[in-house]
Amino acid sequence: REKDAHPHRRVRRRTLWAISTIVLVPVLTAMVGYGLLLAFTMSEAANSTLDPELFERLRPGQERAEVEALLPDRELHPGTHTPDAWPEDPEGQECRYYRSSADVVSGEDDRFRLCFDPDRLVSVEVLPW
Repeated sequence: REKDAHPHRRVRRRTLWAISTIVLVPVLTAMVGYGLLLAFTMSEAANSTLDPELFERLRPGQERAEVEALLPDRELHPGTHTPDAWPEDPEGQECRYYRSSADVVSGEDDRFRLCFDPDRLVSVEVLPW
């Protein structure tokens, strides 16, 4: 192959390659990270959704085992955007949190809190969101 008659072309190509790499690697990394975060959020929403009709049928005093058999696989993680929005668990009770819809985009779903003592459902409430 004949040597490049214009050495500046090679330098220009390498420079464009370097600039493209410097710009594209962070952009692609951010896009992949956002996609993974969105997939995780949607998965959590799907697995922590308590049907509102079922929620309406829950009553304090029901046996804990009976209620737990009806609940979703996972409870809602409070996340970092609402650290003080949810009340503390009452003493001697364990509270679980769920959402009313798996739709993560609209923001129009409710947050449900169910509190249990060792044997029974103690309280059922909709939290302000």
